Amino acid sequence: MFYKFNRRIMVVMSSWLLTAVALLAFFALLRQPAQAATYVAPSHWATVRGPLTPTVYLPLVMTPPETCYYVETDDAVVIEMESIPVVEAWVLDTSFPGYTGNGYYVWTGPQYWDISQAGHGILSYPISLTKSATYRLNIRNTHTGDPTLSNDIWVRLDDGPWTKAFSHITNQWNYFLQFDFQNGQPHDWVDFPNLQPGLHVLDISARSSGFWLDRLVFSANGMGQLDDWPESPCLVP
Repeated sequence: MFYKFNRRIMVVMSSWLLTAVALLAFFALLRQPAQAATYVAPSHWATVRGPLTPTVYLPLVMTPPETCYYVETDDAVVIEMESIPVVEAWVLDTSFPGYTGNGYYVWTGPQYWDISQAGHGILSYPISLTKSATYRLNIRNTHTGDPTLSNDIWVRLDDGPWTKAFSHITNQWNYFLQFDFQNGQPHDWVDFPNLQPGLHVLDISARSSGFWLDRLVFSANGMGQLDDWPESPCLVP
């Protein structure tokens, strides 16, 4: 009986000893420094790592949405002027009826008649062309009063030289727009020869106050008047 009693005591003590060892190992593990987990993240995300914490993904570059480009459809790019936010003294107006879209832009600032003053109040229209061709710019426009006043803008493509473009038709919406080269050359349509497929930027700069701009058509075959066409889709390349 004594043997059985001693054996029972040894079993109990062994159980206590195993429990004590397990507890010591557990507390020793708690005392170890926390290890930072390693995560594999998509290449365009940054990984924030912390001790035993879930993964947090952040964009590598916090920037505004990318620029979209108005895509040529059926040989033309059609853009409402007000699709680009106003800058400087351009104003969205709706007082003259018959406009397309949500209104039209009118320059209400000073005159910038000299070529050295071109570049004020720049409205930039990003476009995506699909073919090699000569493209013509027509802008639905009008103005009031003297046909030779309040009737022009500066135009350039892809940071090229500024050229005066004008219209002489008053009190009615029209697509008449011609270059005035101001060097003795005759007036001509606002054509851009030998353009290549891809991304381009058309800039319009203020010249005369009181000129009203409704929508633009940039076409490969000089279509001009496209009142009924929807605005071209604007897509991020």
